Amino acid sequence: MTLIASRYHLLKKLASGGMAEVWLAEQRGPGSFLRRVVVKTIHKHLIEDSNLVTAFADEARLAALLHHPYIVRVEDYGEHDERPFLVMEYLEGHNLKQLASLANGQDTTLPERLILQLGIQVAEALRYAHQLQSEDGQPLSVVHRDVSPQNIMLSPTGSAKLVDFGIARAASNEGETRTGTLKGKLAYLSPEQASGKKGIDHRSDQFSLGVVLWELLIGSRLFASDSDVGTLKRVAFGDIPSLALYGQNFSSSLIRTIDRSLSREREDRFHDCAEFAQALRVCLSELGGSFSDADYRAWLAQIAGHLSVPKPLPLLSEEAVQRTESVPAVEAHNPAMEAMLKAHEVQDEAPDETVLMPSFKSSSDLSEEATQISATLSGIEADQPTRVSLRVVGTQTRPSVSSTDSKAPVFEPSTPGQSKLLLWLLVAALAGVAFVVLMEAKEGMPEQAATQAVQPIDLHPKLKRNDQLSRADFLEVIEANRDLLNGCLKRHGTAGKQALIEVSIRSSGKPTSVQIGGARPKLNRCLQRAIKSLRFKTFRGPSVSHRTQLKP
Repeated sequence: MTLIASRYHLLKKLASGGMAEVWLAEQRGPGSFLRRVVVKTIHKHLIEDSNLVTAFADEARLAALLHHPYIVRVEDYGEHDERPFLVMEYLEGHNLKQLASLANGQDTTLPERLILQLGIQVAEALRYAHQLQSEDGQPLSVVHRDVSPQNIMLSPTGSAKLVDFGIARAASNEGETRTGTLKGKLAYLSPEQASGKKGIDHRSDQFSLGVVLWELLIGSRLFASDSDVGTLKRVAFGDIPSLALYGQNFSSSLIRTIDRSLSREREDRFHDCAEFAQALRVCLSELGGSFSDADYRAWLAQIAGHLSVPKPLPLLSEEAVQRTESVPAVEAHNPAMEAMLKAHEVQDEAPDETVLMPSFKSSSDLSEEATQISATLSGIEADQPTRVSLRVVGTQTRPSVSSTDSKAPVFEPSTPGQSKLLLWLLVAALAGVAFVVLMEAKEGMPEQAATQAVQPIDLHPKLKRNDQLSRADFLEVIEANRDLLNGCLKRHGTAGKQALIEVSIRSSGKPTSVQIGGARPKLNRCLQRAIKSLRFKTFRGPSVSHRTQLKP
């Protein structure tokens, strides 16, 4: 048993990270004094790294100033064998990630009242940290930068405890974060963190807490992807689906509260976490008030006593995210992001499998060529080759066509046998593509057909300064194009069902994203294409979002 500073006996390693390891320990003193604590110490092989040692000292210095019922208390700091260590209070409980996995293993979520109550407590803890001042009254401008389920512990009575200010930014820090360095867990970063912006402030923590609450309420990950690069893209540029797009009976006030905390522009979020906590408090009162410690112990006994296997929260479905349409190329937004993305070795998607085929200007040309293959095959001449690839992204398979260099080498048969083989391969390829085109036509899904059917209107193109796109203006365009949208509903809808749409619109009047709830994948894709082809009136100011119900 290792002894640290003559009084802390290390019992069991609890966790180990890139910089430090965490131990369960006993503090022993005179007169049979004994209590359990948690000891955090830098890895032995890193004690020569002055930057890490400084960062560890920054954590200890900041933690010593934090005294709040919803923040884990730090009790001691020192060195042992030249290794800095930090002593914190011991919490015998679970973190939110563990509880969410336990609940998901039984196909359920945490009680809504418990989620909101924890959100209030963490928001109050963050408000306290954000407003912290030095001994001479100067604001420290603390930003936690790592608000996540792993860093929110629950006491045996169900109270939240925010932990790990190890990467927090504060004016008291002696170490500086390098520009372009990502701090925190990727899936819980704010958009400004993920895109490498300077001047990260307290509203970044508010966004991260909003992500945590969204995931607990829905029972699914919001931004997490199958790769680090994919996750970073979603956080920085992807659409953020509203709670209203899901079937749960969330109150309108809760939807507004979570949506506002997850605003992509930080100016649109709550002014501070105190205001966020108050909004959550109103939502909790609508549900009947606080979740008592007796309620928590009863729920925990039920969930922990079940024999099911804990399951991590699943990734958000591709139908809900529509990642390929909502996430643009990273390089087009911030050159500083390129270096950060290249630092990840995981590739976002596999290379395309391509086949060289003659070029066609449209799918109708391709279909016509395929139906007349027997008559025209003998007269085919070498045409500029085009790469036709089927790119599989998530659960969707989409054709993509891109021109290749006209000087690219083309296979030329050298024997009659090779000529016959090439001929048969060409016939099979064209027939296969024709089949795909005909099936799309049968289902009413071709993008060209949807675009040609649209009758977009541009209402009131010239407005006074500071005018906004009102809900009435939004509905006017929707109603003017009702025939187009009804076409999707009739082809792919189900009798008696309805689809909830939420459209984000730029000041130019162009829709930037469309989120659809309660729709099957085919209906989702059809409505996506139709709505994105519409044009709304122009206006001043940031983009706006409106939603409405579509009934067949």
